[in-house]
Amino acid sequence: MANDLNQVRIDGRLVDAPKVKQLDSGTRVATLKVANNRYYKGKEDPDWKEKTGFFEVEAWNTVADSVANMTKGQPVHIEGALGQDQWTDDEKKQHSRVVIEATKIEVRELKRERSEERQGSGVEL
Repeated sequence: MANDLNQVRIDGRLVDAPKVKQLDSGTRVATLKVANNRYYKGKEDPDWKEKTGFFEVEAWNTVADSVANMTKGQPVHIEGALGQDQWTDDEKKQHSRVVIEATKIEVRELKRERSEERQGSGVEL
Protein backbone atom coordinates (compact mmCIF):
# COMPACT_ATOMS: atom_id res chain seq x y z
CA MET A 1 0.00 0.00 0.00
CA ALA A 2 1.36 3.42 -0.99
CA ASN A 3 1.59 6.24 1.51
CA ASP A 4 -0.57 9.14 0.39
CA LEU A 5 0.33 12.67 1.39
CA ASN A 6 -2.18 15.48 1.81
CA GLN A 7 -0.48 18.38 3.55
CA VAL A 8 -0.84 22.14 3.03
CA ARG A 9 1.12 25.06 4.48
CA ILE A 10 0.33 28.57 3.37
CA ASP A 11 1.13 32.10 4.51
CA GLY A 12 -1.12 34.95 3.52
CA ARG A 13 -3.53 37.62 4.73
CA LEU A 14 -7.12 37.31 5.83
CA VAL A 15 -9.49 38.66 3.19
CA ASP A 16 -12.21 39.21 5.82
CA ALA A 17 -12.63 38.54 9.52
CA PRO A 18 -13.28 34.82 10.12
CA LYS A 19 -16.90 33.75 10.55
CA VAL A 20 -17.34 31.40 13.50
CA LYS A 21 -20.61 29.56 14.13
CA GLN A 22 -21.80 26.77 16.35
CA LEU A 23 -23.70 23.88 14.79
CA ASP A 24 -26.73 22.27 16.45
CA SER A 25 -24.43 19.45 17.58
CA GLY A 26 -22.31 21.97 19.54
CA THR A 27 -19.40 21.71 17.11
CA ARG A 28 -17.81 25.04 16.25
CA VAL A 29 -16.66 25.83 12.72
CA ALA A 30 -14.84 28.86 11.36
CA THR A 31 -14.71 29.80 7.70
CA LEU A 32 -12.17 32.21 6.34
CA LYS A 33 -10.55 33.23 3.08
CA VAL A 34 -6.83 33.85 2.71
CA ALA A 35 -5.04 35.80 -0.02
CA ASN A 36 -1.56 34.62 -0.97
CA ASN A 37 0.83 36.40 -3.36
CA ARG A 38 3.25 34.59 -5.64
CA TYR A 39 6.06 36.35 -7.46
CA TYR A 40 7.62 35.13 -10.70
CA LYS A 41 9.51 36.28 -13.77
CA GLY A 42 8.02 35.81 -17.21
CA LYS A 43 9.96 34.18 -20.05
CA GLU A 44 9.81 37.23 -22.30
CA ASP A 45 9.75 39.94 -19.63
CA PRO A 46 12.55 40.10 -17.02
CA ASP A 47 10.39 42.12 -14.59
CA TRP A 48 8.90 40.43 -11.54
CA LYS A 49 5.16 39.79 -11.70
CA GLU A 50 2.71 39.17 -8.88
CA LYS A 51 -0.17 36.70 -8.88
CA THR A 52 -2.67 36.58 -6.03
CA GLY A 53 -4.56 33.41 -5.14
CA PHE A 54 -7.56 33.21 -2.83
CA PHE A 55 -8.10 30.11 -0.70
CA GLU A 56 -11.07 29.01 1.39
CA VAL A 57 -10.24 27.60 4.81
CA GLU A 58 -12.32 25.71 7.38
CA ALA A 59 -11.31 25.26 11.00
CA TRP A 60 -13.12 23.16 13.58
CA ASN A 61 -13.55 23.32 17.37
CA THR A 62 -10.41 24.54 19.19
CA VAL A 63 -8.79 25.72 15.95
CA ALA A 64 -12.01 27.62 15.16
CA ASP A 65 -11.87 29.21 18.61
CA SER A 66 -8.29 30.38 17.98
CA VAL A 67 -9.33 32.55 15.01
CA ALA A 68 -12.39 34.21 16.55
CA ASN A 69 -10.59 37.51 17.27
CA MET A 70 -8.54 37.72 14.08
CA THR A 71 -9.22 40.63 11.74
CA LYS A 72 -9.25 41.45 8.05
CA GLY A 73 -5.78 41.96 6.60
CA GLN A 74 -4.01 40.10 9.39
CA PRO A 75 -1.06 37.97 8.21
CA VAL A 76 -1.54 34.28 9.07
CA HIS A 77 0.22 30.94 8.75
CA ILE A 78 -2.06 27.96 8.10
CA GLU A 79 -1.33 24.24 8.18
CA GLY A 80 -3.74 21.47 7.28
CA ALA A 81 -4.94 19.27 4.45
CA LEU A 82 -6.96 19.72 1.27
CA GLY A 83 -10.57 18.61 1.51
CA GLN A 84 -13.26 18.43 -1.12
CA ASP A 85 -16.97 19.11 -0.65
CA GLN A 86 -19.41 17.75 -3.22
CA TRP A 87 -23.15 18.43 -3.35
CA THR A 88 -26.17 18.53 -5.64
CA ASP A 89 -28.29 21.68 -5.70
CA ASP A 90 -32.09 21.90 -5.93
CA GLU A 91 -31.84 21.86 -9.72
CA LYS A 92 -29.86 18.56 -9.60
CA LYS A 93 -26.64 20.29 -10.70
CA GLN A 94 -23.42 18.81 -9.25
CA HIS A 95 -21.04 21.15 -7.42
CA SER A 96 -17.59 20.69 -5.94
CA ARG A 97 -15.11 22.85 -4.07
CA VAL A 98 -11.69 22.35 -2.58
CA VAL A 99 -10.96 23.84 0.85
CA ILE A 100 -8.05 23.84 3.23
CA GLU A 101 -9.06 21.96 6.38
CA ALA A 102 -6.89 23.71 8.94
CA THR A 103 -5.25 21.91 11.84
CA LYS A 104 -3.25 25.00 12.87
CA ILE A 105 -3.76 28.73 12.31
CA GLU A 106 -1.51 31.34 13.84
CA VAL A 107 -0.87 35.03 13.39
CA ARG A 108 2.29 35.63 11.38
CA GLU A 109 4.66 38.51 11.99
CA LEU A 110 5.78 40.38 8.89
CA LYS A 111 9.49 41.02 8.33
CA ARG A 112 8.81 44.76 7.99
CA GLU A 113 6.97 44.78 11.34
CA ARG A 114 9.83 42.92 13.04
CA SER A 115 12.33 45.33 11.51
CA GLU A 116 10.43 48.39 12.76
CA GLU A 117 10.14 46.80 16.18
CA ARG A 118 13.92 46.27 16.39
CA GLN A 119 14.62 49.85 15.28
CA GLY A 120 12.29 51.15 17.97
CA SER A 121 14.05 49.08 20.62
CA GLY A 122 17.51 50.42 19.74
CA VAL A 123 18.74 47.18 18.14
CA GLU A 124 20.89 47.77 15.07
CA LEU A 125 20.00 45.94 11.89
